[in-house]
Amino acid sequence: VSLQFVDPTFAGQGEEGWKRQRLKALQAVAEFGPDDPQKVYGVIRTMLASLKDPYTRFLTPEQFESLTTVYAASS
Repeated sequence: VSLQFVDPTFAGQGEEGWKRQRLKALQAVAEFGPDDPQKVYGVIRTMLASLKDPYTRFLTPEQFESLTTVYAASS
């Protein structure tokens, strides 16, 4: 990732605001545990949504594998 694409303000949250988002995410997962991947993925997506960046996405392991397989086959 090129630094020119990184928002150093974390969508106006600042570094402390982003740290609070991460802490909220960790607390949410601690409430139900890490054994339900769909819930964990939802928490991650909620955390990333706070960045309000249309190019920031979370991919499940399956989605990532599918994406990399498609790109590997086309090269």
